[in-house]
Amino acid sequence: MIKANKTAILLIALALWQVNNLPPSIAAKKQANSERSHHKKTLSDWNFLTKYGGRSTNELIRDKSFVSLLKAIAPEHNNLVESGSSLVDSAFDRMGGPPDSIKIIENRYVIVSASMNNFAPAKCLLLCDIAGKKGLIALTDGEEWPSLYLISKQYDAIADCPQLFQAELNDWLNRERVPLLSRVYVSKKGVGKREEFDKLNSLSKLIERQPDYKLYERRADLLAESGKLRESIKDYDKVIELCPADNKLTLSRAYAARATALKADNKLQEALSDLDQAIKLNPCTYEAASYFARRGMIYELLNDKERALSDFDAAIKANKGYPGYLQRALFFHRLNQNDKAMEDLNEELKKCGSYLKPKILRTKAEILVCQDKLNEGLQAIDQAIKLEPSSKEALLLEKQIKKRLNSK
Repeated sequence: MIKANKTAILLIALALWQVNNLPPSIAAKKQANSERSHHKKTLSDWNFLTKYGGRSTNELIRDKSFVSLLKAIAPEHNNLVESGSSLVDSAFDRMGGPPDSIKIIENRYVIVSASMNNFAPAKCLLLCDIAGKKGLIALTDGEEWPSLYLISKQYDAIADCPQLFQAELNDWLNRERVPLLSRVYVSKKGVGKREEFDKLNSLSKLIERQPDYKLYERRADLLAESGKLRESIKDYDKVIELCPADNKLTLSRAYAARATALKADNKLQEALSDLDQAIKLNPCTYEAASYFARRGMIYELLNDKERALSDFDAAIKANKGYPGYLQRALFFHRLNQNDKAMEDLNEELKKCGSYLKPKILRTKAEILVCQDKLNEGLQAIDQAIKLEPSSKEALLLEKQIKKRLNSK
């Protein structure tokens, strides 16, 4: 009996030691889950919120009644906003971000908000009517083009909410610069139909209400990606105008992006000037290597081959991770200096990532064909096809090489 008791005591001591020595992240998570599981009772009194007026969101989420409040407002749905999480979990986690001061209006309406950091821009807003014991949770999923989830057991639609809630929601979306991709309403009736929004319109509405260089940058990039390069120029103008002078990285990107749009519009001197600025602002990064290469291409178009070569050389020196040898090889190939081009392609193959190898091998095959080295060209293109079997360009080149070989 004594031996059995000693064994039991040892097991309990070991279990306590393991709990007390958990890594901080695991211990914190277990504690948070434990706290949430202990608050399953229906919240009958919402007046505890009034003592938090003007205080930090981080203070409120430590209150034992806070999880019960979220459960009183949020319907029970899992895996909706993010895999493995309930709506209460998602709201609670987002409330733990950089806090705002809690607002109380007319000693009745409570506005609580916080957001995660810029690297994971998930955000949350909590709106409560203390007297009516009604609430609305608004949260985003943290994607680059976020979806907004409006969550409430008490209101069946956003139109049923007080006008104050709707105004606070709009102010919050504008303040947090949330360009919406879609909106979903979740009530006690279930998950509503997803409303889809146009990205460009969403950004444009935000810009109308709150002109900001970050929003102009996003819209300019979106326009450029969709092929509307000429339209993007005006937005890059605004980025350059509004961006703080000490934010050299954003400014250099804007100048370089505007240069690409100007080049497409055949405004080569203006594009050259913008790339000069981009390089001046940001001379020593991976992106700067691409700026040198782009400027080299413009010098080439202006028939200044010497400066073009100098910039392709600079691209190689600026960053070893940038495919500068490939860019210079293409330049040599355009000049019909194929031996130099092949040397650079071989250098690029020594250091490049797997994603770039098919393009390099395809370029090698093209040059070998130009040199009438068809068998070597076929070997190179076969290697490219093994790495990228669905490449239409590679398959077409292989067909052309075989046709020439058969005709000999």
